[in-house]
Amino acid sequence: MVTKNEKGQTSVEYILLIVVIVSIMTNVFRQLEGYMVDGPNSLQSKLIKSFSSNAQGSNTEFSGQYKYFVIRR
Repeated sequence: MVTKNEKGQTSVEYILLIVVIVSIMTNVFRQLEGYMVDGPNSLQSKLIKSFSSNAQGSNTEFSGQYKYFVIRR
């Protein structure tokens, strides 16, 4: 038979388990973001550098920004 104290302990254990999992996943996603997006040697910056050298040559400046065009009627 389960007493009230054991039910409360189980709830606390589940809550602590969820907190630990969320904190670990947050750290993992921060590391992945630095590797893929934010870092100077990230995959995104390597892709933009490669695209700029292929699209406009290595002597011109490329900011990696989108350009907006207006189509007139």
